[in-house]
Amino acid sequence: MDFVMGALPSLLPKLGELLVGEYKLHSGVKGEIMFIQVELESIKGALEKISNTPQDQLDNQDKIWAKDVRELSYDIEDSVDAFMVRGIESEMAGPQGFKMLIERCYSMLTQFRVRRIIAKEIRDIKRRVAEQDKIISIIGFGGLGKTTLANVVYEQLKGQFDCSAFVSVSQTPDMERFFKGVLYQLDKEKFRSINGEKWDEGQLMREVRELLLVKRYLIVIDDVWDIMAWKMIKCALPDNNVGSKIITTTRILSVAEQAGFAYKMKPLSPQNSRKLLYRRIFGNENKGNNDEQTIYPDEELVEVTDRILKKCAGVPLAIITIASLLASKGRNKMEWYEIYNSIGNDFEIEKDRLIWLWIAEGFIRYEGHGKRLFVLGESYFNELINRISNEENFVTVLSNMDHTSTPTTARRLSLQNHKVNNAITQATKSMPRIRSAIVFPSSVDQMPALQSFKLPEEVGNLEFRETLNVREAEVSRLPSTVVQLKHLMCLSISLSVRVPNGIKNLRSLEELSRLRIDDESESADCIEELCLLTELRVLRIFLFTDKWNDKLADCLCKLQKIQTVQITTVFGGQRTMGGLDTWVAPRHLRELSIRSTFWFSVLPAWMNDPSHVRDLSSLHIAVREIQQEDLKVLGRMPNLRDLDLEVGHEDLGIIKRFVFDDGSFPCLVRCELWGFVVPVVFQQGAMPRLTWLNFAFFPRETRKSTDSNGGFDMGLGNLPSLKIVDILLRPKDASKEEMEEAEAALKQATKIHPNRPSIHVFHEQ
Repeated sequence: MDFVMGALPSLLPKLGELLVGEYKLHSGVKGEIMFIQVELESIKGALEKISNTPQDQLDNQDKIWAKDVRELSYDIEDSVDAFMVRGIESEMAGPQGFKMLIERCYSMLTQFRVRRIIAKEIRDIKRRVAEQDKIISIIGFGGLGKTTLANVVYEQLKGQFDCSAFVSVSQTPDMERFFKGVLYQLDKEKFRSINGEKWDEGQLMREVRELLLVKRYLIVIDDVWDIMAWKMIKCALPDNNVGSKIITTTRILSVAEQAGFAYKMKPLSPQNSRKLLYRRIFGNENKGNNDEQTIYPDEELVEVTDRILKKCAGVPLAIITIASLLASKGRNKMEWYEIYNSIGNDFEIEKDRLIWLWIAEGFIRYEGHGKRLFVLGESYFNELINRISNEENFVTVLSNMDHTSTPTTARRLSLQNHKVNNAITQATKSMPRIRSAIVFPSSVDQMPALQSFKLPEEVGNLEFRETLNVREAEVSRLPSTVVQLKHLMCLSISLSVRVPNGIKNLRSLEELSRLRIDDESESADCIEELCLLTELRVLRIFLFTDKWNDKLADCLCKLQKIQTVQITTVFGGQRTMGGLDTWVAPRHLRELSIRSTFWFSVLPAWMNDPSHVRDLSSLHIAVREIQQEDLKVLGRMPNLRDLDLEVGHEDLGIIKRFVFDDGSFPCLVRCELWGFVVPVVFQQGAMPRLTWLNFAFFPRETRKSTDSNGGFDMGLGNLPSLKIVDILLRPKDASKEEMEEAEAALKQATKIHPNRPSIHVFHEQ
C-alpha cells in the first residue's frame, strides 16, 4: 500500500466494473473508458517508480506532475462514483464527459521523467547478488528499512531471472500459507486457485522444488524469525548452479548466520539522522554550500533537534514519522518541543479501527491471493510508509498554526485545535471534495451543526459501501435500508442504536461491533439472523438481559470463521451455566471474552488442541472448576498475552493451592485470577513477560489451609518483568490482624523484588 497512489488503487477496479457491469453506456464511451484504464495503469506504474525514488533526488517537474496525477485520479473517481450512483443521468453517460479527462491523462503522462539514483545500500546488496553468494541475509532491528531495501533490490533485479517471488514468513510462521504464496507468485496462472485447495507441507515443498529445479530464480524471504522455519524453506529451494539467488530479511543474528552472508544494517549516524530529518521537513533548503556539513536551518532548533533525534535512535522509520509531524510546525521552537514532549512509550493505537478506515477509503484492494481485506490491512499496518506530506495532499491538518491559505482541495481533514483561523474553518464547512473528517475534542465547536451529518434513510443506495461507523454519532436507529448494503464488511454502532430486521442480508459482514441485546423481542430475531452471517470475523455484543443467553450460545456454534468474540454484560443478570460446554471454537480464534456471560463447567477440550489456540492472544473466561492440569493446558498457549480467569472454587469449597509451572505462559503480559480461595504460586520461569497481576484470595482460609502451609508467599520474585500488582483481600471472618498480616507480606514481597513493582491492596467490603 502506498499513499502516493492517490485514488488509483480503488479507481482502476471501478473502471473495470463499468465495462463488465450492467451500465447503459454509449458504444463510444466504453472505448474511452478502456483508454482511460490503460492510461491510468501506465500512470500507476510511473507513480510507483516515483515513490521508490528519494524525494531529494526528484526534480520539481516530477513532483508537480505526480501531484497533478493524484488530484486527477480523485477527480476521475468522483465522476465514476457519481455515474455508478446516478446511472445514465450522470454527465459521464455522454462521450463529452470523458474528453477533458482523457486529454489531461495523456498530457501528464507524456511529461513523465524520473532520474534513477540508487542508494548505497541498494548498490551493495545488488553487488552481493551479482557475485558468488547464493544467499544474502539482511539483518537489523525493526524500522531500519530491511523490507524496503529488499523490495527495491527485488524490483530492480527480478527481470534478470526466469522467475521470482517475494514472500513474508512472520513471527508465527504458517508454512502452508508461505509455500502457497511462493507457488502463486512463481506461476499465477497454474496456481491461481491454490489458496482454496488442500495441500500438505510436504507436497508444497516438493512442488516448489520441482518448479525451480532447472530455472534461474530470485526469491526474497521477508521477516524470518525462526531457524527451523528457515531450514524448511531452504529444503524447498534447489541449489541448481544456474545463478539463482535468495535474499532474506531478519532481526535475529543466528537466523542470518544460518542463512548465509549477513548484510548488517545499522542505525543512521547522528549527522545522517539530522540530514534525513531536515530533508523531509525543509527539502533541499540549507544555509551552507557543503552538503556534508552538519547544517541547522536555525540555531534555536539545535537543542530540540538533538533531543528528538536521540529518541529516534537512528531508526529511519521513526525519523520520517516525526518529520511528518514537524513539517507543519515551521521553525517554531516551542511547537517542536510540544512534539518532543508528546513522544511517549506504550501508547495504544486502535489498529482495527484504523484498518477499517483504510478499507473505507479504498486504500486496500483485493490482490488475488484469497486474503480478506482486513488481513491485507493488518500486513500493511506493520509496513506503514510515511509519505503523508502536504505535497501528496493525503491529509490537511488544521491546528493552532497560523495558516495563510485556505485548503480548497482538501480530501481528508483533521481539525486539531480551537485556535485555528476562523476564516479557514468557515471554508472547511463547504469543501465539496472532503472524503473524511476527524475532529479532536478541542475543535468540536468549529464543526457545522450535527444535523448536517444525519444518516440519510437512503443509505442503502450506497451499493459499494464497505464500512459504516456511527459509534460516536447521535443516531438512535439505523435506517431500514442499511440491510441493502450487500458489500458492507464492517458495521460499528453505539449502544443506543437499534438495528433493523434483515441484517441477515449483510452476507459480506466481517465485523459487527457494539450490538445491543435487551429484553425486546427484536433482539431475539437479531440473534437468529446473526447465525446466518457466516463471514463474521469479529463480534462484539453488549447484553442488557440474560433472557437470550441460550440462543446466543447456539449462534456462536454456527459462526465458524469467527476470530474475536466479546460478550459484555451491562446490567447484571444471571450467567448461563454450561451453555457453551458443547461449543468448539473455530481455528484461528484470536480473542474470546465471555467471562461475565457464560460459565464453562470444565475447561473446554478444544483448548488442548494446538490448532485451535495457536493464534489466541486474549482469553477472558469463567470455568466452574479447574484442575492443576488445566493450568498447564492454558500455559502451553504460545501467543496468549492477556488472561482473565474466574473459577467457582469458593462456592464448591475447593481450598487448594495451584501452581504455575516453569516455562508456562511464555508471552503472557496481563493476568487476572478470580474465585481462588488461597493464593496461587509462581515457580521460577513462569510468565517471564508478565507486567500486571490482579488477584483475589481469603487471608483466613489461607491461614487455615495446610496446602499453603499458612503462608502468603506467592513467588512474586519469580516474575522478572512484573510492574504492577493489584490484590483484593476478601475478609470472610478474617480478623483485622489477619488482613493486615496478609497485606504486609505482599508489600514486602514487592519491596524486595528487583523491579520494585507498584502494589495496590484492596479490602473487600
